[in-house]
Amino acid sequence: MVISGAVDDGVLRDPRIKDPWIDGVRRFTDEPVVLSTTALKAVARAAVDACRSVDGLVSAVANDAELLRVLGMAPSLERLARMEAPRWLAAARVDVFQTAGGAVACEVNSDTPTGFAETIALGDRANGRGLPGRDPSSLLEARWVAMMIEAAGCRPQDAVVGLIAPTEMTEDHNHLAWVQSRLESVGFRVVGGSPFNLQAMRDHRIGVFDTPCDLLVRHYKTDWWAQRESVWIDEHPPADAAPLDREIALIEEARAHGTVNVVNPFGTALSQNKRLVALAWEHPDRIGAERSAAVRAAFPETRFLESFDRARLVREQSEWVLKSDYGCEGEDVIVGTEVDASLWEASLATARPGRWIAQRRFDPSRTPRGEQVNLGVWMMGSMPSGVYARVSKGSTDGAALGAPVRVMS
Repeated sequence: MVISGAVDDGVLRDPRIKDPWIDGVRRFTDEPVVLSTTALKAVARAAVDACRSVDGLVSAVANDAELLRVLGMAPSLERLARMEAPRWLAAARVDVFQTAGGAVACEVNSDTPTGFAETIALGDRANGRGLPGRDPSSLLEARWVAMMIEAAGCRPQDAVVGLIAPTEMTEDHNHLAWVQSRLESVGFRVVGGSPFNLQAMRDHRIGVFDTPCDLLVRHYKTDWWAQRESVWIDEHPPADAAPLDREIALIEEARAHGTVNVVNPFGTALSQNKRLVALAWEHPDRIGAERSAAVRAAFPETRFLESFDRARLVREQSEWVLKSDYGCEGEDVIVGTEVDASLWEASLATARPGRWIAQRRFDPSRTPRGEQVNLGVWMMGSMPSGVYARVSKGSTDGAALGAPVRVMS
């Protein structure tokens, strides 16, 4: 993998991208990430293997009360998981890195992944500039739309979609605008609102405000529906910590009578939990030898933080990464090589037991400028359908730059 090509200002001027800047800094680069066909196949295979191994874990855990307990899930979160598990995979983004030893997947973002509009717009921009190679995400939008039509179970013109999101937050406005425009472009009627706008309707249906819905497209994180507490023992719980019992009950009722479908499914309460992967190392006897071997082959070594010897983690700081169970987009990710010893030890001391993992760090391949490239492989169901590349000096966070991807024969 190399990064090359003509460069301009890197500002993605596209009507689908409402926020090409963040905090005064551009979010994108025009320099393409170039993959060979062989490299793309390896990256896609790593993503497929990661999803298959997670699927095996979800199936093993869904009806095992003891394994649910060791994951540290609140009762309200277990309730959500049981509503639909082992069904979990709809649209997901698997974070894959190239290394000297091959492609490595580190996590599966299966709950409320973002970056669809960015992936598609970057590909279109590269095509418009006549860059050599092909866009590996050319079918992403069509496959996403096809999945939504299938989930609705009827013609788009006959269906109403409830787009459920945290309406008080603006960070994902770009993503939500893209989702709504794509759904409306094929004929769906879309009604937006938060979970608090859900209402019981006649005939065991559920609606947003006073409009019955056939499909709920969910961009409200699974763990936000449940009882919430800080992942740090020295922080107070959030102000809205209580579970959304009324809203969960409404969805349970509609799901039980088959009057609504939910995308992404609430089975992601399990698949999004990073502690799930640790079961292959912590409880291989309970999940079975075959499933355990598949997980160990797909992911770096992953352990429950509370069962790890703290003195060893202090000694081996450079070899590990700490992650909270439902953190995403770089939130609550502490890379041993990127922090000083005092912050590392303070993090170990204040991480809430039962909410964290330690994952063995690997060395991603670097660009000539010393950057690493997170190749976010889009999965539409079981099918790899695109790549969202983000380039950064350190771990992938809000400062990472989205980049177009080109595939060369």
